[in-house]
Amino acid sequence: MPWNFAAVCRKWRIVCLASPKLWTKFQTVGHPCKRIGEVCANEMGARRCHQQLQLSHRSPISVDFFDPQCWCSRSLLRAVAIHHRRWHSLHLFLDKVTYMDFTRLLPPRVSFDSLEVLDYTYRN
Repeated sequence: MPWNFAAVCRKWRIVCLASPKLWTKFQTVGHPCKRIGEVCANEMGARRCHQQLQLSHRSPISVDFFDPQCWCSRSLLRAVAIHHRRWHSLHLFLDKVTYMDFTRLLPPRVSFDSLEVLDYTYRN
């Protein structure tokens, strides 16, 4: 959403870029992946994720994780997981994947000490 606000006009872009809280929500919503090996050809999501992490500064972040089968979701989760100490909330929406499968996507030694909200939804 902040990308849309920042595209309205120059003034809105300036305000958006100066507002770290706008950039604190990360959603790994899947899209039709065009995989080349283990990498999705759609690099826009990865670029935006890294820019968003920079724009959020050190603010606490929220992560919504959908569709672990999508390669982009996996790579975006790995990028956001580097900042795991900033995670304020984590919402998992999983089908046919256990929590252990989710944790395998995270780098070793991830700590959820700062996590205040954990929501888990399993869909058949």
